[in-house]
Amino acid sequence: RNHTSLPYFIYFDNEDDRKRYLARFAGTSLSHLLCMSLGLLNNRCKAWSIHPRYCSTCVEENNDALGFSLFRREHQLPGVAVCWRHGTVLAQGCNHCGPYPIKRRALSMAGKCYCNKGIDPLPADPTLPADKEPLLWLARQSATLVNASGTSYVNIRATLREIVINKGFGRGSLPKLAHIAEAIERRFGNDTLEWLGTPVWKNGLPAAWISRLLMGQLHGQRRSATILFLLVIGSLYESVEAFEKTVV
Repeated sequence: RNHTSLPYFIYFDNEDDRKRYLARFAGTSLSHLLCMSLGLLNNRCKAWSIHPRYCSTCVEENNDALGFSLFRREHQLPGVAVCWRHGTVLAQGCNHCGPYPIKRRALSMAGKCYCNKGIDPLPADPTLPADKEPLLWLARQSATLVNASGTSYVNIRATLREIVINKGFGRGSLPKLAHIAEAIERRFGNDTLEWLGTPVWKNGLPAAWISRLLMGQLHGQRRSATILFLLVIGSLYESVEAFEKTVV
């Protein structure tokens, strides 16, 4: 709960399911099947590094305050390419020594390598979108999720469906998927969505993940990546905190 990324991935589950996942992970040292049940092995988000990432500014602050540096779980989440605190583009190793874990130095701390003059940070992703504001928003909201106990909503899919309709993105009881896609694109930009691997259009029509995300009957039956919930919430609210305050 406090030292892994699990709270991020189960944030939008209801409270009973979150407790069940926490108990299952705590009771086993073999997490492969549990990761499969969470959908982590086929996560659609392309922007998810396989190498540990760090923020150079955080490393400096850690060294000054603690005498050593560490990897933060907030930096290891899907779609997170900048530091949620400093906006610094994350690195994943050294340009000379290679990405983490560095060969023959697998247990090195963040910002450490073989270079005598200090590490030359290797960018985690050299293809970032030009507009960093959406990336900073995603980093901050992801950090919120991984440090929180979970949503207050019982059925997040049904809740989002009701909200998008009430906010004018629907007709009767049906959400207008094209309007939702347009709102997401306005908020995050096409470059960011393509970089994430989550385009909102396919062959001129709204992407199928949008309609699936809003199917209340799929609650508890089919998982959707956390990043997708964030994209919809970000098109409707300033933050996850603002979204959670709408709980009645």
